[in-house]
Amino acid sequence: MSFENYGVDTGKLLDPEHIPNFLDISEPFNEEAALLLDQQTVVLKGLSEDQIYWRKNGYVIKRNFVEHDLIDEYLNIRNKLNLGNGPFDDITPYLYHSVIRDICCSSKLHYLLVDLIGEELGLHFILADFKSTERGWHQDDYLNPEDTKARYAAVWMAMGDVDMDSGPFEIIPGSHKWPCLRRNKVQELVAPELRGRGDHEWAIVAEHSVNKSVENYIAATGSEIVKFDAKKGDILIWHGKAMHRGSIPKNSTLSRPAMICHYSNIRSRRDFGNEITRHGNGGYFWEFTTIGRVLREDQFPRSAPVSLSD
Repeated sequence: MSFENYGVDTGKLLDPEHIPNFLDISEPFNEEAALLLDQQTVVLKGLSEDQIYWRKNGYVIKRNFVEHDLIDEYLNIRNKLNLGNGPFDDITPYLYHSVIRDICCSSKLHYLLVDLIGEELGLHFILADFKSTERGWHQDDYLNPEDTKARYAAVWMAMGDVDMDSGPFEIIPGSHKWPCLRRNKVQELVAPELRGRGDHEWAIVAEHSVNKSVENYIAATGSEIVKFDAKKGDILIWHGKAMHRGSIPKNSTLSRPAMICHYSNIRSRRDFGNEITRHGNGGYFWEFTTIGRVLREDQFPRSAPVSLSD
């Protein structure tokens, strides 16, 4: 059952025939709540090329950013675990494999995220399937607490060359300037019993309506769709309000080698708990001991020394 059809097939979507106007299920952020690089009333000088591009487009691509030796070590772990194109046992494998922390919490990535977001971020989950998520158009912000206000970022990392028939990541340049989907408005589309729960089933149920609503808005605004043509080591960082999706594969037998890392600000994100650890001189990550996810020794011996400064 696909994401888009889930709400219709389960009967949990209130009215499958109703496709809302995107502007009716979203709202703009107030200027004072926006990230610094999103604010239009400030005069910003001395910005880097990455900051200028981010301010305009809501994403940044860095080619050959991840060291191939680290990627190869990561791929070796996947092979030892016989993961194939599937995920790890949970969404926090960075707690059990230090090479993942070397990749996702490196100092150069950490400080690039600080430049773009304006705050220090911590890693809290990874999507590691080597297949497209096939998740329709969405913004990450509305899946998080109301006060997140785009103090959030995600990074799509290519663990190998990506065939464009495998369902590449797609993004709408400049869509971080659009109004942002709001949880309370989207939840009005789904069965009432789903709205007060702590899981995200409501978002999957609403996908049929949200995806078609965004498709209509893309057409109405004449917006461009960019496909991430990724090679091994390339990364794409996107804004919490940027509209994006995992496209449907043209060839479902193809592997799409990716690691997709999600980060939130460590200053105020407390619904995750208070167990925040720094990886050497690099980035931060959350532990989740209340559900049995705690930092531990590497499951397999490292094939190279652990780097804490890069």
